[in-house]
Amino acid sequence: MYTIAGLCDLFLQAIANENFTEFTQSNFKRALKRMLNFAEENGYVEFSEEFAEDFVANGGNDKRNIKDPKDAERRRLRIMNLFREQVNEGHISFRVYRKKTLDLDTDYYRQELDKFVAHLQEGGLENTTIMTYRFPVFRMFQYYESLNVIDVDQITVESMPKMFEYLNQFFDQYNGLKNVMTGLRAYARYAERDDLLMFFNTVKPKAKKLIVPCLTEEERDALVKVLYSEKILKRDKAIILLSLTTGIRACDIIAMKFDDIDWRTATISFIQEKTNNPVNDPGLAAVLNAIYDYILNERPKVSFKNIFLRSVAPYRPLTNRAAIYKIIKKACTEAGISFDKRICGTAFLRHNVVTYMLRNDIPQEVIAAVVGHADVNTTSIYISADDEGIAECMLPLIEAGDFSE
Repeated sequence: MYTIAGLCDLFLQAIANENFTEFTQSNFKRALKRMLNFAEENGYVEFSEEFAEDFVANGGNDKRNIKDPKDAERRRLRIMNLFREQVNEGHISFRVYRKKTLDLDTDYYRQELDKFVAHLQEGGLENTTIMTYRFPVFRMFQYYESLNVIDVDQITVESMPKMFEYLNQFFDQYNGLKNVMTGLRAYARYAERDDLLMFFNTVKPKAKKLIVPCLTEEERDALVKVLYSEKILKRDKAIILLSLTTGIRACDIIAMKFDDIDWRTATISFIQEKTNNPVNDPGLAAVLNAIYDYILNERPKVSFKNIFLRSVAPYRPLTNRAAIYKIIKKACTEAGISFDKRICGTAFLRHNVVTYMLRNDIPQEVIAAVVGHADVNTTSIYISADDEGIAECMLPLIEAGDFSE
């Protein structure tokens, strides 16, 4: 039988063997100290499922670092699961858990979906784009499996309306349906089903135009103040400054490598994953200094060429945009920035970069080159975010009662 204090000692040995950063180790040590205090206050000595469940539900959290109670509970649960691993398997291992990919019931449709994904990969599409295309095709196959239609040649145009009724439960009627049609059209072209492609081309999702948001001057100042405080990681500071000053997308931040930075000319050059367009940005001193500080003083000493890595072991490159979103959301929340009816993530900061340049009369051709728009006209959608510019274009209202010519 393991004592709680004994498991804490084994846990500390495990994190030392994993070469965690000092920041991560100190977070774990604080968590273990809180756990030991909780155990002492409630009369626990030996580890048990009763203790584990009690600590996860009522163990409290570190108010200096965690504001979301659910997030704190998830962290306590993670430690308890690692303790269970030591008890049941005799060791503690830090693994990256990935979501299980949805699967189909029949070998025929599984193979057909795999071949479609392989076709998209051969086309050089970004992995997130491939998964966006894959999901509606997966749901379409799932629907026809339920009807025992186990051959794509038996899928008919006449059955499409019922199939779309099935799809509607998984996607919203605006942006969701737009992504559905993009994926289904891609599959129809791959399968050489001109009849389905013609039908899919007739389906027009409802357009939903949202005003593109951007930071106010007060919000920007508050965010910068947080970035230059000790409240966030050096990695997070560098990532946010990159997006806040150059408008780089999350996928490009994740893919950024050491060779993309020329320290002699102070430039950042890379090929955009979304558009395959080359981007050559002047590396502003603040951005390059932040990246250099992260590399020198915080980045784990591992062989990966990607600049930005996970902050906890195993130290690997960040794998998806959700990680970048979480980094930006955490800093913005710390700065008191509300996201009521506004998006978050690099898209939010990217909009801010473009709007700032528009307000300073930078030509759209230059803006498109800086942020890597494939089409100059794409930049025009950001004009809707320029509240000051819109106000200047509005005609003055005639005062009530003044009908003079």
